Amino acid sequence: MTSQHHPFKEKCILERVKLLHFCELVFLPLDVITNSTPMKLLLLSTVLFLTIFPVTLKSQSAWKRETGFRFGLVLPKTPSNYYDTKIGGALKIGAYQSWARPEKRFSLRPEIGVDIERLSINYDGGGLGGGMEATGVIYSLNLEYACLVQLKLFKKLGFAIGPSGKYLLTNYTKVKEHHWMIYNPHPVSTDYQINGFNRKYLYEPSFGFKTMLFTKNLDDKKNICFSFERLWFKNNNQTAFIYYSETTELSFYVVF
Repeated sequence: MTSQHHPFKEKCILERVKLLHFCELVFLPLDVITNSTPMKLLLLSTVLFLTIFPVTLKSQSAWKRETGFRFGLVLPKTPSNYYDTKIGGALKIGAYQSWARPEKRFSLRPEIGVDIERLSINYDGGGLGGGMEATGVIYSLNLEYACLVQLKLFKKLGFAIGPSGKYLLTNYTKVKEHHWMIYNPHPVSTDYQINGFNRKYLYEPSFGFKTMLFTKNLDDKKNICFSFERLWFKNNNQTAFIYYSETTELSFYVVF
């Protein structure tokens, strides 16, 4: 007995695939994202930091301000039980400002900055019943902050360590997705393209710690720094290829 073509059944399957993908593309409202207590505390502390702290430090001549640029790598930690194509690291570049008292052996070093990250997507995953492929790029504009304790080891060597975090301002996404499902007797294959600004990817705030190594005289504003940062976040991304919730960030600083 030969199988018959069922256009209505195939249409229902295709509509279900579209509905599932549409659910992935819904942008989360800002009031939903900021509804959690940690997020409210983060936003409040960021506003206070941006408005009050710089003014307070500026009024004290002992504090010196540093302004500079940084660039580096963001390396995701892949879960040990993850078997699909792994996403590589992201490139980052940005500007920052910090305050410190370089004449003291110990000093606080608050820091705030804005970075742009570029994450290349080349993903292929799925199983026997279906899967997806995704290619493209995601740009993320992030607000980053840290409150470090700075230690002057020698005249030309310093070290700093303390808590740090990151908050996504917006994404710019340019990604193509190909979804496929195997149904007897007719398989389903669909293509989608996502372009534009959103807060779909990596929108949860990250928290962790940062260490810095200063390689020149701390009394001189012009110096070079290296940083190592470990961050964790709650992975609520509405997609398959952002699967990690822990990153390591390596950055190179040029201070003016």
